[in-house]
Amino acid sequence: MTANRALRVAATSARVLTGAIVAAGCVLGVIAGIAAPWPGVEHQPAKVSVTPVPGDSVLVCNGSFRALGRDTTQADLMISAGEPRTVIGGSDGDPASAALAMPGLAGGSGARSLTGAVQDREAPLIAGAESLSLRTDDLVGLSASACRAPQMQTWLVGGDASTGAADVIVLSNASEVPSTVTLTVYGVQTATSSQVVPPMTQIAVPLSSIAPDETTPVVLVAAEGAPVRASLQSSFTQVLQPIGSDVQDGMADAQRSLVLTGVQVTSLAGDGDAGTVLRMLSPGADGEAVITVRREQTDESVEYRMNLLEGVPSELSLGEMPVGTYDVEITADEPLVAAVRQSIAAGRSADFAWMTPAPEITSDLMFAVPRGPSPLLHLVNPGDAQVSVGLRDGDDTRTVEVPAGESVAVRLRGGSTPVLSPDGPVHASITMLQEAESDAAPDAGDSPSAPPTAPPSAQESVGIAGWPLWPDAQRQPAITVYP
Repeated sequence: MTANRALRVAATSARVLTGAIVAAGCVLGVIAGIAAPWPGVEHQPAKVSVTPVPGDSVLVCNGSFRALGRDTTQADLMISAGEPRTVIGGSDGDPASAALAMPGLAGGSGARSLTGAVQDREAPLIAGAESLSLRTDDLVGLSASACRAPQMQTWLVGGDASTGAADVIVLSNASEVPSTVTLTVYGVQTATSSQVVPPMTQIAVPLSSIAPDETTPVVLVAAEGAPVRASLQSSFTQVLQPIGSDVQDGMADAQRSLVLTGVQVTSLAGDGDAGTVLRMLSPGADGEAVITVRREQTDESVEYRMNLLEGVPSELSLGEMPVGTYDVEITADEPLVAAVRQSIAAGRSADFAWMTPAPEITSDLMFAVPRGPSPLLHLVNPGDAQVSVGLRDGDDTRTVEVPAGESVAVRLRGGSTPVLSPDGPVHASITMLQEAESDAAPDAGDSPSAPPTAPPSAQESVGIAGWPLWPDAQRQPAITVYP
């Protein structure tokens, strides 16, 4: 090969090699370009945080306790057995009060709405509570409850429609328009009925009229047109001996996790109708519930498991627990509703009360403490960190520390309207307990229509009451709006 030819071959080879390298680089560049993120334009959606403008705060107080069966010629006639004493208050002064009509109740009075008007886009804190001690030949016991906000739906878990019971569902409409209320009873059989509640009116329906002979009923109250306050007034007579009275509210929705705090287990004389019993209902499907009963301010606990049939109320006796105060925590794989029946008895005096679940509280809340025996505030901290709870009663301010996973009890002053301010989630309830020989009972509910009686004296009388605290419906958190 000549020198010139050798040079041409070398030059050609170099060009081919260089071209191959360039081509390979282009291919690699394209591949890398495909794999690498492409430049683009990203737009963040417009959003704004808005706090809803609250409406006026409205509560309803029940007024007179209704007695059934006092007139033997009119079994369904309702007569006032007494009007409770009421404690009310508000952060901007006492709320405005308006009386509700009480047709069909002889001598009835005291049903009313409490309204705290919005000012400068802020709803005031308001509160109310009632208490009444009954001592007649057909009604005994302590009944106490909070004045509650009306709701579109309420589950009433409790009561009895068997022989001896005189339970009444009370429906109060504090609005300016009628409310059509559907009552659905869950028990051995399911039954439905409807009632129209006129504006600014309270009516009542005997439980036995919609759930005859049911011993463990659960009632769903569903309103259309306007919300109502639905509550259950209960009383029971056994062998002509009255053994207690109670007023209870319900819960708004079935849930998979429930906390009942301040459940009282007392020593009982005799083996009558008294006892501590948990009633539950899974309305939508069969399920299993795990019930943990924990003694207050201790780590002592007992666990139960129970299968629940869809739409069929079930009960679990807690009567073997030692005397004391307990928290009951329920978790289930299906939403359920529940309540605990508590009892106390001594000599010829007896009483009972239903405790319902306590919702979670995360913001300021005013509550009223009725006048009566030994009011206590019970606080449960379900979280993993200690919660500090401020209690402000006028000029008196104190802080209660609730350890993680524990509960505490705090004495309260009857007739007060404290403000509770937690720095973390808590559940809370109020209880009242009157044992024999106590002189702390509230005023008796005297009624001129009551027959001559020889009821237990104030010193002989026992009483029990309890109810949860509910968060202020007008304290709504900010929401994010995307235009």
